[in-house]
Amino acid sequence: MNDTTQTPDGAPLVATASKALLWEGIVLLILGSVAIAVPAIFTLAIELVIGAVFLIGGITRLWRSLRGRVEGSQFWNILAAAAAIIAGILLLANPLQGAVTLTVIIAILLLVEGGAKLVAGFAMRPGNGWGWILFSGLVDAVLGILLLSGLPGTAVWAIGLMVGISLIMTGWTAIMMSIGLKKMAG
Repeated sequence: MNDTTQTPDGAPLVATASKALLWEGIVLLILGSVAIAVPAIFTLAIELVIGAVFLIGGITRLWRSLRGRVEGSQFWNILAAAAAIIAGILLLANPLQGAVTLTVIIAILLLVEGGAKLVAGFAMRPGNGWGWILFSGLVDAVLGILLLSGLPGTAVWAIGLMVGISLIMTGWTAIMMSIGLKKMAG
């Protein structure tokens, strides 16, 4: 234990942090469960949020670029702002196509990550843990292949499902941290 958890002033702080983590974990578990129950709605919501972020970010960057002239970079800033605005409009105008694009990006990332883990696993053989790395790489690669081979259907549910799983894992982590803090505070 550190000194701050042993002082009378530190105990309420730890208790407050523990409660906050517990509630955060519960909310994340609920959101994650809903995302898994209705992954298509979460996929659409995520895609729309990303579209809005691109659009708002692009407009803000364009406004900033036109207000403050920096020699040599204004053209590129305006070009990048225009690209973000166009990407945002396209994502908002056609959410299903945006979800397909995001799913393809995730699938490619999984394939590359899986390949890297497979190579690392074989390179580490016969050291400790090489089988787990190999297994993890195989899972990533198979998931990437499944996502790509199921397009466009996988685009409807894949992102929402993955976010749901992530929310549940983060929620359980927060709850476990809350329990650890509560034990630490005594």
